[in-house]
Amino acid sequence: MKFKKTLLSLILCTCVAGANAGNLYGYDKYLTYHYGQGRITENAKADDTIYAKYQAYNLFFAIVDSNKELFATLLHNLESNLCLGSVDLYIPNKSSTLGKTSDSLDVGAALFTAYTLLEASEQFSVPEYKEKAEKIIKCIKTRFTVNNEVLGELIVSSVDKNQNFTVKPSDFPLFVVQRLSAHDADLKKALHNSYVAIVKGAGDGFVADELQFNADGNLVIKKNTIGAADALKFYLFLNISSKADANFRLLKPLYDNMEKSINKDLKAPLEYNFFDRVEKGEGTIAYSAALLPDAKGKIKDYLRTELNSYVFKQKDFYAHTLALFSLGYDKHLFSLAPNGKIILNK
Repeated sequence: MKFKKTLLSLILCTCVAGANAGNLYGYDKYLTYHYGQGRITENAKADDTIYAKYQAYNLFFAIVDSNKELFATLLHNLESNLCLGSVDLYIPNKSSTLGKTSDSLDVGAALFTAYTLLEASEQFSVPEYKEKAEKIIKCIKTRFTVNNEVLGELIVSSVDKNQNFTVKPSDFPLFVVQRLSAHDADLKKALHNSYVAIVKGAGDGFVADELQFNADGNLVIKKNTIGAADALKFYLFLNISSKADANFRLLKPLYDNMEKSINKDLKAPLEYNFFDRVEKGEGTIAYSAALLPDAKGKIKDYLRTELNSYVFKQKDFYAHTLALFSLGYDKHLFSLAPNGKIILNK
């Protein structure tokens, strides 16, 4: 397939101008639904909540579509709305509504943003993007490294004053970890230990949305410890990443139960409760998007047909975002090298 160099004619901080789909599945419709004022939100309205991760994910999509202008616009607004004006000095806040940012920082969005900046510095030949990425990485190591007696030195999603910490598996996409590990040797070991913590918390072969550990490194399971929609991203990111990596072999078994479920009846559980050890409900179209990359044979054909025929609407913000990763990969528009770099199949 031949890539178009520019997805859209884009006007800074206004709505999308034009509707050229390029080769990234559904991106024209996605931007029509979710792009406005230079940022990505559910309804593309000024009073929508801006979530840092959606901005970071769309930096990836801009690279895949070779859209330098879109990347620059999204980065500018990420800096302005979520990083107090400077992405190279601050980890982004998780969200912002009408100019008021949340109290918590988003290390997952920071890792993903650093990754896309490293990629964009090469893809778009903008050296200062690499400088920004390195400053984010330095900030991550300074603010989100925990030295635990059991797990060693690791990067965490949050930590309190008593050194109790949380790890969100979806904060650590394998291809992002591969790229950042290749770039920074100190970060490599800490990110590997983050994966060790995720494996430790994978009860009954499922991955939780969020894992909680006490200062002694012991997993804390509560009644509301579940694996649901957020954990889906972990499965999706794992299965579009290169398999030529020791961390892949460490993490792959965590996908086994999801794979067994989809092989059994073409349905994945909507939720797994780690406290009660009970599966509940049936997964939505977002689950099809997350599970497609590693599906085999007739199951892969079924999921591919379901995704290609599904008419995404504005309310499908989360599912549509996952589908852009999943179908872009499935249609061989991009692949990911063993070091995490994006390979564009132009």
